[in-house]
Amino acid sequence: MKNTILLILLFISSLATAQIEFTKDNWQTALANAKEQNRYIFVDAYTTWCGPCKMMDRDVFSQASVGDFYNANFINVKLDMERGDGPAVARQFGVYAYPTYLFISPEGELVHRSAGVQAPERFIELGKAGLDPKRQWTRLSAIYNKGDRSPELLKNYTVASFETGNRIYSKLAEKYLDTQSDWTTYENMEFLLKYADDFDEKPMEYVLNNREIFNNAFGKELVDKQLKSSISKKLFSGYGPRLSLDEVDKTFQRTFPGQAEQYSMEFRIMYFDMAKDQDKYMTTVEKYMDVYSSNNWSELNSYAWRFYEYADDNARLEKALSWALMSVGMESNFYNTDTAAALYYKLGDQNNARKYAQKAIKHAQKSGEDFSPTMELLLKINQMN
Repeated sequence: MKNTILLILLFISSLATAQIEFTKDNWQTALANAKEQNRYIFVDAYTTWCGPCKMMDRDVFSQASVGDFYNANFINVKLDMERGDGPAVARQFGVYAYPTYLFISPEGELVHRSAGVQAPERFIELGKAGLDPKRQWTRLSAIYNKGDRSPELLKNYTVASFETGNRIYSKLAEKYLDTQSDWTTYENMEFLLKYADDFDEKPMEYVLNNREIFNNAFGKELVDKQLKSSISKKLFSGYGPRLSLDEVDKTFQRTFPGQAEQYSMEFRIMYFDMAKDQDKYMTTVEKYMDVYSSNNWSELNSYAWRFYEYADDNARLEKALSWALMSVGMESNFYNTDTAAALYYKLGDQNNARKYAQKAIKHAQKSGEDFSPTMELLLKINQMN
């Protein structure tokens, strides 16, 4: 009996540690403990309204491998950037996006950072970088600013800058590649493709001129994806009056002759959405869907939601509803069932609006999403004549 109880206690204990354990201490106490114990601090800088923050809580912080690593190596602190110690920490370390991850030395100095949703494996790698002086962004930045331009420093600083979201990484990658006599090694090709993504510079031109080599090494899909990303960064850097849509077409024609029209249209959809040009956005999406359609639930849901926001005529709302239902058919979740409910409501279909609103709420309850706007929609639906 005693052995059975011991096994149960050990099992419960293992469950309790199979996630990141965040301290309940305040910020000053956490700093004092870090100094006393000579341990690094990991800070999850979040807000209560941040959807990606909740995704990290649910899908990453809860993973046993992540919890084991972070609990063994850090004092873990979870700070709401809008309450308590959060605003002061946000000002001190320049936190403007959520979630942001801060890595603080035992002396209380910021040594590394990153942001956004990350897979468990990548998140563990991020923690390893935060502990390793050779990979810590602030340390590498200081060494670089003192004049070190060695290949090792340039390579490590490039990777660290990329991880922290600092756009200097592309220029640093070019500097590193300039120290390499052979760009055709697998390691250098992988580095070039991932980090040297300034479309107008020599590395990307090298990819364009040697696409078959890169396609054979990494697969055409990955190479095309990186080239498209590089083009988008270039084009959006001229966003506004300076951006020429003719230049968009020429760039895609030069890079992707067989898919130029499709990729130009995809770019225009993003561009008109950012510009809040509702009619051009809807016209372009309609044309795109007629010609190419989509097999991505998130993309379909995005188009449907924008039409819900922008469209007043039933013909366009019906199209949007068909996209929302296609999205639900691919992967039913809170987001697309909520969109379907909103579209049914706007079309005056009370029964289906209620049905999908209730589905959305059930999804949200399971996934931990904020469904208060859906509850407000449901109240409106119930008041329909």
